[in-house]
Amino acid sequence: MKFEAPGPGSWELETAHTHRPGSRYSSELFIAGLSAGFTEGAARYGLMIDAMRAVSIHGFMYSQLVPFGAPAGASGSPPPLFLMKLMTRLHPGIRRRLNVSKQALEGKRWREDLRYWDTVEKPAAIRAHLALQAVEPSTLPTAELETHLVACRDHLVAMARLHHLYNVAHILPVGDFLVHAQRWTGKSAGELARLFKGDSPLSAQLATQETPALIQALRADAAARELLFSNTPAKQVLEQLVAMPGAVGEQMRTYLEWVGYRSLGYDISDQYALEVPEALVHGIQGAVTGRTQTEGASNPRLLEQVREAVPEAHRQEFDELLAEARLVYRLRDERNTYSDGWALGLARRAVLAVGARLKELGRLTDAELAIDASHEELLGLLRAANHPTSEELQRRAQWRKTKTHADAPPWLGAPPSPPPPMDFLPPAALRVNNAIMFYMQGVFESPPAQTTETSVRGLPVSPGIYEGIARIVKEQTDLGRIEKGDVLVAATTSPYFNVVLPLLGAIVTDRGGQLCHAAIVTREYGIPGIVGTREATKVVRDGARVRVNGTTGELQVLS
Repeated sequence: MKFEAPGPGSWELETAHTHRPGSRYSSELFIAGLSAGFTEGAARYGLMIDAMRAVSIHGFMYSQLVPFGAPAGASGSPPPLFLMKLMTRLHPGIRRRLNVSKQALEGKRWREDLRYWDTVEKPAAIRAHLALQAVEPSTLPTAELETHLVACRDHLVAMARLHHLYNVAHILPVGDFLVHAQRWTGKSAGELARLFKGDSPLSAQLATQETPALIQALRADAAARELLFSNTPAKQVLEQLVAMPGAVGEQMRTYLEWVGYRSLGYDISDQYALEVPEALVHGIQGAVTGRTQTEGASNPRLLEQVREAVPEAHRQEFDELLAEARLVYRLRDERNTYSDGWALGLARRAVLAVGARLKELGRLTDAELAIDASHEELLGLLRAANHPTSEELQRRAQWRKTKTHADAPPWLGAPPSPPPPMDFLPPAALRVNNAIMFYMQGVFESPPAQTTETSVRGLPVSPGIYEGIARIVKEQTDLGRIEKGDVLVAATTSPYFNVVLPLLGAIVTDRGGQLCHAAIVTREYGIPGIVGTREATKVVRDGARVRVNGTTGELQVLS
C-alpha cells in the first residue's frame, strides 16, 4: 500500500493516542467531530490556528494545522514571516481574530465555558448517553436496529465535537501558567505540573465521581468483600454484586451504568469496560484495599518552594495564574470521560449487534467483522448489499491488528517545519498562542530514544522509585491481567485506563510528554511515572521484574 500526502504541506502521523491503525468506522466519525470542534474552539479564543485537517490513510491518522487567514485550499505550512506581518496589519478577518483573543484573555472566557460545561453540556451529554444505553440493540427489528445505528453514529460525531470544542478552555489557562512560571522559576513543566495534584479528581477514581460511595458500601459489607476477593469468575462477581440487596447492589448498578459502556481505548475495535470484567473487578479490589481518590492537594511545601523561586514582583500574578489553571484542570479528563469515550462504547455495542444480525442473515461469517466496515457499508449490508464481503473485512482486520506506527511514515509531503515566530503579534494574542503551543508540546513531545538491552529512559513525570512486575498492555483485554502492585507498560494510556489505576505501582509509556494522560494520573496517585521512552514495550518482557525511577526517568529490567 502506498502512503501519499492528501494535499500540499506536511502531514504528521498521529502517535500520541494510538499505536496501530484504526477502523474505518472510528476514523471517519472521529475526524468529522474533531475537525468541527477544533475549528469552533479555535475561533472562540481567537487562535492564529484556523483548523486541524485530518485524514485517515490505511487506518493511520495524519493531520496538519492550518494557519488562520490562509487561502482556502492552501497547505498547512505557514506563510512567509513578512507576509504574516502584513496580513496582521491589513487583513480585517485577522484583526477581528486578534481582538477576540484579547477579549478571551482579559475576560477569562474559560470560566464561562467551565460553567456551561458543568451546567449544560456535561448533563446533556450524560442524558444522551443513558438514553441510547437504555436501548438493547440486539432485540430490535432490523429496521429499528438500522435507526439505532444511525443514532449512535450521530451521537459519536457530536461527542467528538464536544470533546474538542473544549480543548482551548482547558489548555489556555494551564499553558499560560506554565509559560509564565517556567520563565520566572526556571523549573520544568513536569515540576510545575506537580502543583496540580488533587485538581483532577476524576483522574484518581475508577472513571466516575460515584465511585467513593461504591467503595464505602463494599468496605462496610463483609459478604460483598468476600465475594469480591473470591476466585469466582469476574463476570459472575459483577452480576452477584449487582444482585445484592442494600447499598452494595444499588451502588454497583449505578457504577456499571456510568462505567460499563465506556470504551477502554480510542477506536471502535477497543472493548468497552463490561467486555473486560477482570479489569473492573481488579480495579475495584485495588480501590477497596487502597485509596479511591487522590490524597488531597499538592504538597504545600512544594508550592512554597516554587513560589519562593518566583521574583517577588510577580508572585501575585503567579497566584492568580495558578488559580485559573487549577480551576479548569479537571476538564482534561472530563472531556474524554463524559463525551466521546462513552459514546464510542455505545457505538461499538450497536455495531456488534449489527454484526450479529448480519451473521444471522448469512451476510457475514463472523459478527466481529462488522468492526472493520464503515458506517455506510454497515447500512448497505443491512439492506442486503453484497459488499464488503467477509473476506474483505477479514483482510482489513488483519491489517489493523498486525500493523503499527513502525509501518507508516512519520510524515507525508514536505518535512515538518518548526512553528513560525509570533513576536510580531499584539501582546494578548501572542500570550494566548504561546500558551497553546507550549501546552501542545508538553502533551506530544517525547525525547530521543535512550535504550540498552536492559533499560530505557524517558521523561520523569512523577518522582519516586518502585520495583514490581511489568505488565505489557497492548490490547484493552490486557488490562484484565493487571494485579495489585504491577507496573503498567504501554505505548500510551487514555482516561479510560482509569478503571485499573488503583492497582498500579508505576506507569511507563512509549509516547507522551509532561502533560499527557499518563503523566497526569501518576502525579494524581503519587506513583512513579516515566513517559516518552519510545521503546519500553519492546525492551521490557511481560512479567519481568523492573525498577522504575520516576525521579531520573529510567526503567531497569532486573530479571
